[in-house]
Amino acid sequence: MVLRKVSLGAVAISLALLLSACVEVKGDISVNSAARLNGEIIYTLDKSFAAAAGLASLADLNSEASSSEDSIEFCPGVPFIEDSTNYILNCSLKDALSGSDDISASVVGSSIVFRYKSNLDATSDQTDFGSTSITVRFLDPVISIKENKVGLVTKVDSLTYRISGYATEPMNIEIIANCASRCGMTNTVPAPEPTKTISPTDAAIAAVDAANKAANEAIAAAELRAKQEAIVKAAADNAAAELKAKQEADAIVAAEVKAAAEKAAAELKAAVEKAEADLKAAADLKAAADKAIADKAVAEKLLADAKVAAAKILAAAKAKAAAAAKKKTTITCIKGKLIKKVTAVKPVCPKGYVKKK
Repeated sequence: MVLRKVSLGAVAISLALLLSACVEVKGDISVNSAARLNGEIIYTLDKSFAAAAGLASLADLNSEASSSEDSIEFCPGVPFIEDSTNYILNCSLKDALSGSDDISASVVGSSIVFRYKSNLDATSDQTDFGSTSITVRFLDPVISIKENKVGLVTKVDSLTYRISGYATEPMNIEIIANCASRCGMTNTVPAPEPTKTISPTDAAIAAVDAANKAANEAIAAAELRAKQEAIVKAAADNAAAELKAKQEADAIVAAEVKAAAEKAAAELKAAVEKAEADLKAAADLKAAADKAIADKAVAEKLLADAKVAAAKILAAAKAKAAAAAKKKTTITCIKGKLIKKVTAVKPVCPKGYVKKK
């Protein structure tokens, strides 16, 4: 892959070794009524990636850039500079004409047609290659936009649009602004190359362009400030609402926690009191059981003693009965004038006799 001209056609370096480099392209330009470009682009290359591609120093990079087959149309002879981590090419544009394949601006009828193309090499397999962000301002409102991929162009305001994407992402963009009577021309040929001698007309055009740019920038700054103030206010209102909601939620949670704690304390107290009552009841029950056991022992002893006494009484009665049974008794029996005595253990009068009383 050949790295195509990057940003505004100003940096056109063919570096096949930079396939994996980290690139950042930033541009801020305006297109005047003569389809000339003013502003700057900044091309940044990470040193560590450049070194990995074989460009070990600033001299190596500038040598490679100067030997590139692609010309640097807007910044001939402008070298890269460096900081601690990057190589940087800063290209300033002043009334620059452009008709290159990568960037062009021309007057077509009553319109300014601006085109930007980048990384249209079909053989490239590099997509995530850093970032591109180019802001383009026009003097009159934009009336149409064509882009090869939705989202490459975003509107800043009615006069300003931003082109953004990966540094090597394929881009083919056309933006048309209504020039109306400001253009004052019907052909598509760009204005001639500016000379060192500045004509009153060019000076007047430049002054008008500068005034319009300043007015547009003031409008954009005011709109930005209003948006920022609205965002800050919305954020503050949202934060206040969230804080209030959080405080209310915290109050509800605190009340619920307090109620739960009080309920738990009451339940615990009731449980302790019940446990104490159950313990006392258990003690009383044990005492009653112990007393019943003791009473049972006493009753059993009394019963045993009663049984012994009854046995003794029964034995004595039996002995007495036995003794009494063995003793003979004499009775007197009478029959008329006859008297008869009968002696036996159980004496009975003979038949016809009656026991004398």
